Amino acid sequence: MQKLSAHHNNIKNLDEINVSFEQSATEFKINYKVCTQSINISFDKFNLSNSNNWELWEFDVVEAFLRRGKTSEYLEVQASPIGQRLALHIVKPRIEYSVLDHHHFRVEHSQQDNGFEVSLFISLSDIPGDGDIVFGNVFSCLGFSEERCFYGLNINKDERADFHRPELFQNLTALSEKL
Repeated sequence: MQKLSAHHNNIKNLDEINVSFEQSATEFKINYKVCTQSINISFDKFNLSNSNNWELWEFDVVEAFLRRGKTSEYLEVQASPIGQRLALHIVKPRIEYSVLDHHHFRVEHSQQDNGFEVSLFISLSDIPGDGDIVFGNVFSCLGFSEERCFYGLNINKDERADFHRPELFQNLTALSEKL
């Protein structure tokens, strides 16, 4: 279990996010356990049946940015506490990307009194690149507007939280358990 670190500009740091990784020959799994005092979800804006939920990141989400090998392209996946999702194939951060359909990953989710859990299941063949080693970073965005908090496994130290930083990707396979 890895604990996500808060971005240094967070107003409050009351949340705790733990993440673990599992990998098989065909699939990469990320398990998030989020302890938070309140949950910020949109029940009507986003669709549960597909992954074209633009701006899902404006509400509580967990995120993963993944690639295999040394490619510069990566997969971005997001999921809310109730299973809403977004998947993007990133060619160049914030410049060239495409929205992917919901078949690129599966989500399991549950809510508890003190937060929520989300598991992302991603086929290795859907992660850009080649080889068996998965590199990436995982994040969580929690809270409402001015008190919004950002967390990451290897979060940037700049003034603003910035998740599109492939140079901060880590070897997630080395942190994973075998499925």
